[in-house]
Order: sequence, then structure tokens, then C-alpha cells
Amino acid sequence: MIRHKYTKIVIVVLSAITFSSCSTSAKRIDRVFTVAAPASKAWQVIGEDFASVDQWATAIPKSSPIGSDGSITGRSCISPLGELKETITEYDPNRYAIAYRAQSDKIPGFVEELSNRWLISPISETKAQVQMSMNAEI
Repeated sequence: MIRHKYTKIVIVVLSAITFSSCSTSAKRIDRVFTVAAPASKAWQVIGEDFASVDQWATAIPKSSPIGSDGSITGRSCISPLGELKETITEYDPNRYAIAYRAQSDKIPGFVEELSNRWLISPISETKAQVQMSMNAEI
């Protein structure tokens, strides 16, 4: 009887471990900052020149566009994580919004999805607010 009683406990514990390991949670980092440039100029750098991130992000020594027929669907970047492929998931020049999903063989296996979203808002003719939200599904 005692042995059977412990077997049930072990099954319940193993079921709980399996269930908890299947759930995902999001880890999010939000940053908001002001730039001394009009929103349209900030958008040109972050949105329109998306593939040229190596021109302003010091951690990215090289980047190049991904796409065909003159349409950019993402970028390839050399980063501290090795090569990253970033695929655009949202592009709205009217709202100055861009989002993308990052993929790399060097991203740890427990990270199911890594994404980033930028939103630029005018403050004045010479200033803009830039909001960056990075999300990791774990």
C-alpha cells in the first residue's frame, strides 16, 4: 500500500513539472528617450533605413538588407550573438512604427521568440520621443 501511495505522488509531481515547463512567459524591456531631431528624421534612420543599423548602433558592425525586387523584408546583422536575421512584422510609416522578429542559432533554446518594436512620436518641430520595446517569449 505504501508503495502505491508514493507512485501516485510521483506521477502528480511529474505531471506538474511537465505542465509548468510547457508554459511560456514574456520578458519585456521598454525604453523611452528623446532625440534632438524631428520625428521624420528619426523615422528615416530607424524605419526607412532599417537595413543600415550598422550606421548608428555601435554593437552592430555590419548589416545588410534581406528581400527581393527592391522590397526589404528584413535585415541580416553581425552582432555579439553572431549573425542575426531580423524579419519585419510591422511597418507603418504614417505612425512611425516598425517591429521585427530576430532569429539566430546563438539565441538560447529556451527563448521561443525575440522581437522588438519602435514607435516614434513628435514632441516639437525639433524633438521626437522614441519608444523601444523588446520582448522575449520564454
